Amino acid sequence: TTSSPNAKFNVTDIVFHFGREYYNMLCCEPERLFHFYGKHSHMLHCTEEETEAPVCVGLEEINQRIMQMRYNGTRVVIVSIDCQPSM
Repeated sequence: TTSSPNAKFNVTDIVFHFGREYYNMLCCEPERLFHFYGKHSHMLHCTEEETEAPVCVGLEEINQRIMQMRYNGTRVVIVSIDCQPSM
């Protein structure tokens, strides 16, 4: 189906579906997750215990960081999700 240019989208639904796809890929195919990013993207990831985390810039650094996280095979349950506007 094609939407008209004036169609209103439910941002919450879009964010939820994106989050589900992102975390599914993180758990099942982490080697492909970098495709969600662009060549000028930045990624920051840390755990609750960490006080500092490096900012990864670009596809290569982001892919290296994702592979270091070792989430392959884990189970993710999304209870809530928030979004921020793009800059």
